[in-house]
Amino acid sequence: MFEIARAYFKDGVCIPSREGGDYNLCGRGTSRLLVDGDGSSGVVGVEAKADVELAEWPLDISIKADALAFVALTNARIYDGPRGCNEAYVGRGTPEECASAPSNYPKKPSVELDVAKWWIQPWATPYFSEDFPDLLPFTVSLLVSLRDGGYLALLAASSGDLSGYLWSGWTARAYMGVESRQVGRSWILAYGLSGDPYEALRRAWGALAARANLRLRRGKRRPEFLDHLGWCSWNAFLIDVSSLGLLDVVRGLRERGVPVAWALIDDGWQRERWVEQPCCLNRVLTSLKPDEGKFPGGFDGTVRGLRALGVNWVGLWHTLNVHWGGFDDGVEGELGVSGIPYAAAKAPPPKYPEALFLYKRLYAGLKGFDFVKVDNQCSARLMARYAGEKVGRAAASLQTALQLAAEQSGLSIMNCMSMNPENYSNYFSSNVMRTSDDYVPYWRDGARLHAISNAYGSLFFSEAVWPDFDMFSSYDPYAKLHLVLRVFSGGPVYIADRDPGRTNVDLLKMAVLPSGEVVRVDFPALPTRDVLFENPYKGRRLLKLASTVRGRAAVAVCNVSDRRSADVVRPGSLPFDAVAEVFYKVFAREGGSTPGGGVPIELEPLDCEVVILSRPGLIGLAEYILPPYPIVDGRPTAPGTPVEIR
Repeated sequence: MFEIARAYFKDGVCIPSREGGDYNLCGRGTSRLLVDGDGSSGVVGVEAKADVELAEWPLDISIKADALAFVALTNARIYDGPRGCNEAYVGRGTPEECASAPSNYPKKPSVELDVAKWWIQPWATPYFSEDFPDLLPFTVSLLVSLRDGGYLALLAASSGDLSGYLWSGWTARAYMGVESRQVGRSWILAYGLSGDPYEALRRAWGALAARANLRLRRGKRRPEFLDHLGWCSWNAFLIDVSSLGLLDVVRGLRERGVPVAWALIDDGWQRERWVEQPCCLNRVLTSLKPDEGKFPGGFDGTVRGLRALGVNWVGLWHTLNVHWGGFDDGVEGELGVSGIPYAAAKAPPPKYPEALFLYKRLYAGLKGFDFVKVDNQCSARLMARYAGEKVGRAAASLQTALQLAAEQSGLSIMNCMSMNPENYSNYFSSNVMRTSDDYVPYWRDGARLHAISNAYGSLFFSEAVWPDFDMFSSYDPYAKLHLVLRVFSGGPVYIADRDPGRTNVDLLKMAVLPSGEVVRVDFPALPTRDVLFENPYKGRRLLKLASTVRGRAAVAVCNVSDRRSADVVRPGSLPFDAVAEVFYKVFAREGGSTPGGGVPIELEPLDCEVVILSRPGLIGLAEYILPPYPIVDGRPTAPGTPVEIR
């Protein structure tokens, strides 16, 4: 199934020849293809030695798969987005213009991408074989329906010296990031084969976790705050966040009966200077202390104020490289570690234990915080580049240091901008990861795209982490869609409301118990079998995500097309076996015996329904998106209207 197809030197390309167990690199060196596994799962890697420097992208591995259809995720940007909608949300733009902006999804990347240009593309967007018959560059995960009736799952991986990416021409490309005469043993691809598509993915992740710096979601601690409703400052304030502003919003939400239990202080708290650099490199941190004008006296008063309002967990945002453009000499002194040159500033050294000491010093100053959101993790490969280090080893050092420092400081991590092999392959402790590009308020096409990005991001990544579908505004026109999907993610449910007077309290109450606990599924919901290889954005089928809640099957059905559509929830299409003798439609508040052909649903664009499938009897409480959730041992744990279907 796998063969080394090409070797790249700094001065040319070679087609290797097979000689026993090795490949001859045109007389300039040798390479070995490594396959550790069996017919059901395993990992694929390489090692090489040469007499001259191998290129930054040293080797290609061909993949033989008789594909009938596939779904994949790529780091290449295949849509457009109106970032001005963020400004409109805070009153500096026109929401109507944002609503109608096109996404142009899915568009083929117009130019060949390289690391220097795409390092800020950390998101993995879904695409389907109906859109592109060949793989796109920088594909990180792939599920293939084979002509023989089986399924193949492939995951790009990072270990040893390399990171791997799936590529056009059905190849896996190895990325080293520097020129070198030697490539140490490195796994760049994990595979799983099965007659069941979900099992193929589980096998691929199991194979990767057995050999990489990774543990699967079930084997890691789930951060406690995920079980409660949260609020984040980003969309509410952008970088104009302040102690006064965020305390006013949280107070207003609590006064309106919205039991926000955790709050995240996002980007904008920093003391910084702007430099002449491209976007995302132009803001340099000048102090570890917050901006005095925004947070007088530091964070202590803000944290105390939030806790006095009933907030139990408080988080703080920073980037993997500490700030977008790195940090200056003064911060380097505060951290006590020599940084590496990074654009116009400094960045953490991508070596262990220096990086561990740096992050521990960073976290030593975060008294009173419970978690951190670590953004811009795609900068790991850029830090490796500036340091002249092989990307696989640099990323492993940075991620190991970050996670150990957080653990030792009592902090959980929300990972962001990290849907790249060098990050997710190293999540041995981290257990939450954003699975889409940013939520953009008011944007109609964006709501559709955000839905499928998270749905298929969850399909591919929920074995490794709890998926984070990002914050949203409860008074966004498409808030119902956003809320339903976040409840089904099993991950964090958090809002970015700026004006508590406009907060849709009635909608939020459908997802939040009076205690502030969110109703949630037993495990991250997965796309049903009938939409695995058909793009719901095109409108032929409704997007359906299925999980269980208190053991009963629950299906979120959402129309992410641009026209009214109808479909059927069929019990046989679920990713698991389920009892489906009766059904209940949550928003329609109707139910009965499950029809033989399944439960029909018809929805307007961007609307959702939730279907519970169960044995006859008590289904749950009608007021909640997941009616069975407030029922424990047959008794309600919250006020509400019992629903029984006989």
